[in-house]
Amino acid sequence: MIVRFDTTIDDVVDVSMRSWANSKTMRLWRWQGAAVTGLMFAVPAYFLLGETARARLVITCAAALIGIAFYLWTYRENFRKRTQKLCREQIGTEAPFTVTVELLDEGISFSQMGARVIYEWSRIDRVEESADALYFFSRENMCSAVRKRGFESIAIKDEFLKLAETNIQRSRGPLCSKS
Repeated sequence: MIVRFDTTIDDVVDVSMRSWANSKTMRLWRWQGAAVTGLMFAVPAYFLLGETARARLVITCAAALIGIAFYLWTYRENFRKRTQKLCREQIGTEAPFTVTVELLDEGISFSQMGARVIYEWSRIDRVEESADALYFFSRENMCSAVRKRGFESIAIKDEFLKLAETNIQRSRGPLCSKS
């Protein structure tokens, strides 16, 4: 079964952010950024205020918490903008490009911009459906998307999804029960 659709930079950013959502490294970087921002708010507050030591400490802690909250509040949108800029640079164009997805016996094939990647069914951990896409997550949390706009009908999308889930289950082998 083959599906073709045009994808945009925003679609690529969406898939990238979903891939990195559960990354331990990304989580560490987020908290490091929050800590640095907290310090950037706290240090000037400490040195610029001529209050008592206790008041300086309270104000410094409050400034650090405000800095951390500010960072965490703005993190996702800033990260999205940076990812978008990186994707634009790597792809080299703002124009949509065609993605071809094919369900094969050995796995799911994604072809785009002259490259083809096949994810073996045994490497696919799960499929998630959203309002606009089917997301295929590998065991390494890499994400690939099949946009629903590529399907001619809901019935074809459902057939595609059912076939993919059947292949994923088949790759895991028969379930053994202990009786």
